[in-house]
Amino acid sequence: MSDKVARVLGVGETLTVDEKEYHISPIELRQLHEVQREAIKFYKRQYLQTYADNLDLLSNGNASSLMEKKLEEAARWDVSDLPVKAAYDVTKIPINEKLKAALEDEFGELPEEESAQRALLATALDSDKISGNMVKSLTDRWPHKINIPYDTWWVTASYDGMITFVWSSIQINHPEMTKVQVSGWSMAKIIEAARIVERLTVPAVGNM
Repeated sequence: MSDKVARVLGVGETLTVDEKEYHISPIELRQLHEVQREAIKFYKRQYLQTYADNLDLLSNGNASSLMEKKLEEAARWDVSDLPVKAAYDVTKIPINEKLKAALEDEFGELPEEESAQRALLATALDSDKISGNMVKSLTDRWPHKINIPYDTWWVTASYDGMITFVWSSIQINHPEMTKVQVSGWSMAKIIEAARIVERLTVPAVGNM
């Protein structure tokens, strides 16, 4: 990180997980590009898996030909080929005690920051752990969907993406940490850490 970026963002923040402190730092463009590449890989795997799961509907010759074409197609993709993704906008949902209780039932102890609580809500909605109807009944507000770039969705609402995003930051000061170890954190801690990384990083490099 350059001195200029360091002055803008400060030295980072700490997060306590299982009684151990981790230093969370903003990630640089080089690391963001690596996260972006991981998002592309993730999308390619999902795309190809969709076809692989349905090859039994075709004859053997057609199935093999189709997969070859799809593999060649996916191999040429870069970030500009990723689709937009529908995500929940929960910025106007009141985080009241009823909603907190529902989130605690799903995720356990909640982070203190409201932004992290909202991120938990968005993730719960995206993964169908909590329904829009439930949010409406608890808060009298409907969560609305918006379209965002796939890679932005991946690091803010996808479990795999958030782990990759957090690990990219954590390894700066804790190079001994592996992605598998980060994945062992509770969902609430992963989301809280992802929100911290996002808050620290965005001022310098802009939205992904």
